Amino acid sequence: RLDGRQTYDYRNIKITFGTEYGSCIVELGKTRVLAQVSCELVTPKPSRPTEGIIFFNLELSPMASPAFEPGRLVCT
Repeated sequence: RLDGRQTYDYRNIKITFGTEYGSCIVELGKTRVLAQVSCELVTPKPSRPTEGIIFFNLELSPMASPAFEPGRLVCT
């Protein structure tokens, strides 16, 4: 590992809950991640009463990898 840790050496973890409901900051050593979770419950369409939709949105900084471009949607 680049930081000199051995196989079973772990980075310190710190979790800070944000002021907004559903947000937190997680720090693993020098790595920092901001997470925001939200949801909305709606009535299903009458033609499909047992189905629903779930959306995921992920934004990554170009600092994470040169392959990430700000503002570009990635579909998989």
